[in-house]
Amino acid sequence: MVGNLNHKHVLLILTSILLILVSIFLIITYRYPPEQWIEKETSTTEYTHLSNTTWDTGIHSGIRIFRDENELLSFLNNIINYFEKPYQEGYGLPALFPRELKEGLNRYSQTNIQVRGVDEPDIVKTNGRVIAYAYGKNIYIIDTSTDTLKSIIKLDNSTLVDGLFLYRNNLIVIATSGSQFVRIYRPAPIYNDVSTIIVIYNISDSANPIEIYRLTVSGWYFGSRLVDKYLYVLTNTEIYTPFIPLINGREMDVEKISLISLKPTNYLTIIAVDLEELIYNYASFLIDRSSLLYVSHSRIYVGRLIWGSIWEPEILIELSRMINVEVYREIVELLDQGRIYDAYILLASKFESKFENSLPNNTLMRNGRFYWNISLSDKTIFYVFEYMGLDINFSLAFQVNGIVLDQFAMEELNDNFVVATTCRRLRLVSYRSVVQEYTVSTTPLIMRGSSEEKLSTPIILIWLEPEAETSNNVYIINMSVGELAGKLENLAPGERIYSARLVKNILFLVTYRNVDPLFAIDLTNISNPVILGFLKIPGFSEYLHPIGNELLLGLGIGSKDETGQAEFGLLKFSLFNVTEPSNMSEISYIVLNGWSTALYDHHAVTIDYEYGRVYIPMNNATHWGVIVLKIVYSERIGLVIEGFLQHDGATRTLYVDNKIYTIGGYIIRIYENESLKQINEIALPQL
Repeated sequence: MVGNLNHKHVLLILTSILLILVSIFLIITYRYPPEQWIEKETSTTEYTHLSNTTWDTGIHSGIRIFRDENELLSFLNNIINYFEKPYQEGYGLPALFPRELKEGLNRYSQTNIQVRGVDEPDIVKTNGRVIAYAYGKNIYIIDTSTDTLKSIIKLDNSTLVDGLFLYRNNLIVIATSGSQFVRIYRPAPIYNDVSTIIVIYNISDSANPIEIYRLTVSGWYFGSRLVDKYLYVLTNTEIYTPFIPLINGREMDVEKISLISLKPTNYLTIIAVDLEELIYNYASFLIDRSSLLYVSHSRIYVGRLIWGSIWEPEILIELSRMINVEVYREIVELLDQGRIYDAYILLASKFESKFENSLPNNTLMRNGRFYWNISLSDKTIFYVFEYMGLDINFSLAFQVNGIVLDQFAMEELNDNFVVATTCRRLRLVSYRSVVQEYTVSTTPLIMRGSSEEKLSTPIILIWLEPEAETSNNVYIINMSVGELAGKLENLAPGERIYSARLVKNILFLVTYRNVDPLFAIDLTNISNPVILGFLKIPGFSEYLHPIGNELLLGLGIGSKDETGQAEFGLLKFSLFNVTEPSNMSEISYIVLNGWSTALYDHHAVTIDYEYGRVYIPMNNATHWGVIVLKIVYSERIGLVIEGFLQHDGATRTLYVDNKIYTIGGYIIRIYENESLKQINEIALPQL
């Protein structure tokens, strides 16, 4: 047979072999680049951009699309089998002037939101004609012209409302349905049959709501926003076994599922619904469980906090690069297969070898700790998704040093993303111990030994310890190119951020340890943020709200005396003059015994700009209701208490025309706007 081959056949075979060899070389060099090709990254990197499709930059930067269902389920099986760990629980314009809306002759309040034009869900909504109020599994519809209960929407017993929206004559209800039990440790029994439901009712006739649309998605409700006529809902589905989430009872399309995280423990699903056409689209992403959400007019930012743990894959990547490129490549290979547990074991063995070679006398370390000259920090990873109408696409991911407090520590300024963090520096510590008895250990901290061997041999414990005081940072990322544009680091050492608010190009930050410094940071030149001024006052503010361009309202914890030491149980309302950020002043404040839901939920704050009033629910030992603060403009601008609207259990306040509504529990109370006297009450049935 060989003898029958002509020259053309031989040439064809040789050419094919050459092409195969070249392809193998290209694959190897792409997957395992020579050491000089790998981007060197030190432990002090304050920002890491994800821009390629490998793990090279320390976090996964691109999308991995699965060929079919079998490949996806195989990957998930590796993740579950090899990583056993307890589970724990756009162009954005800040909403500076949320003036009341007018429909016909009505004026009515809006939900207190962060970004103008990006509505947020709440338990109470009004359009001036009706009030929709969710309490437990019921939604009550109130007619504001007659102040009567018109109808009740009753959900299933296993369903709890997460939030409401009103769009034209439609009420959108987002709720969680199913079992509330989730496993804490493997291999405990698993029962997690939780879904997020989106139901739309036509309430043109408020006495007869009609369900016109329903969508059910696997997973826990994570967040939602309403932009123009589009509703965006995010859900988190725990990967407790290899499976594919459901949408309206059917498995999601595999081509709409992408891997974008080093340590996927959840499906993050983003659903877009056209509220006029009643059609939807979705995209699902394998990601670690996240806790932060910020939405601009074109982007969705999902943030994951990485507390300095030796078990975090990002920490693993960072440490592996410090040993040598071969270890780095092996770790990358294991992570690429989802074999996270094996990656930890590999790193442990390499560090043990490095540990032994680093010490002149191993005996000295049997009963002591070895502090490595390796410094890391807490981090926050952001996954950025671009959206337009029904289209949803993963854009990029990046990480910054430090932990983000809440959504107000994130904001878009033009096409830049501004984020403020509190950072701890962490040092790698290892400890060599000799154990003289058998033991069973599955904890990842034990780096050598198992339940099948004698632990009389040395074992290595490895962990991260804080090595310095906290500090605070501000990072600015140019989203058009995905690069760090500017930063301000080491702000207020020893303190942490308690509140933040971006007003035009000025970022206001409140940090605290003993007193409350209010910083004004100028972001006009994004490449060079500058502190214009700061103000130290007693107590600290948990929430900041701009009043026009000159005033800033602060709500927080007060102090008994001028020492500044905050005392929980004291509620403080502050009014700052920020006309000149370089020369800010606290022009008025009120300190009362009490507590308020507004300390952790900004939706509880209602501002009536026409009357200069601020409504905040609060309670203390003798009163529970809504405090009415008034900003007075006389010879001296000040903050005064205008009244108190008694209402046990009040959590929200809104106004329609000349009436004020306090809402909480099974009661809605109505007050006359001018006199603040109660004029009516609506008792809601307890179904």
